[in-house]
Amino acid sequence: MNKLPYFELVSFDICPYVQRSVITLLHKKIEHKITFIDLEQTPEWFDQMSPLGKVPLLLVRDTPESEPTVLFESAIINEYIDEISPPRLVSEDPLTRARERAWVEVSSELLGSLYGVQIAQTAAERDEALREVWDLFPAIEKGVSGGKFFSPQGFSLVDTAFAPGFVRMLLLPGVDQAPEWKKFPKTHAWAKALVATPEVKNSMIPNFNERYFAYLKSRGSIWAK
Repeated sequence: MNKLPYFELVSFDICPYVQRSVITLLHKKIEHKITFIDLEQTPEWFDQMSPLGKVPLLLVRDTPESEPTVLFESAIINEYIDEISPPRLVSEDPLTRARERAWVEVSSELLGSLYGVQIAQTAAERDEALREVWDLFPAIEKGVSGGKFFSPQGFSLVDTAFAPGFVRMLLLPGVDQAPEWKKFPKTHAWAKALVATPEVKNSMIPNFNERYFAYLKSRGSIWAK
């Protein structure tokens, strides 16, 4: 295998989208540097590099000192990392690979709905946002293999995409033991197995739980009251 480029991942410390790419890099055992920024006060270099003003960015360099090529959007970053570092985490079959990409989009819908859950300031807002989350689960339950990973073939980019959402769901008091999980036993088993994998556990900063709930408190969230 050819020598890989030098990778620098630009991150907000509790961003679920960044976590997707960290999981992929850790699973592939690829050396990388993580640079954390404050999204409330972004540095000028970031503003110039990020077309959408969002993290993650993956800065790809031929040498540690060279000017980087900038990649953005976590799903695209993960596909690139996977493509240049075998063995692949996506299927060789074009139809199956397209289906996997579609499930990555479902994971983005889950993260979007979860954002509303996390920043809810009242019980009514929380419950309405949670209904949107649970509405996604019948389809997920039908799609998941019933094993430790989404696919019976093993760990894939679908797993890297869903893991950050499951981490947060299993952290929120009440959601972790919600009765709705009983309707989706395959998804629940998948979620619990996935968050226990080394690459998912090691993708979070050491004080993740404390930092996560501090962020929710700063947003006036009901979860932090």
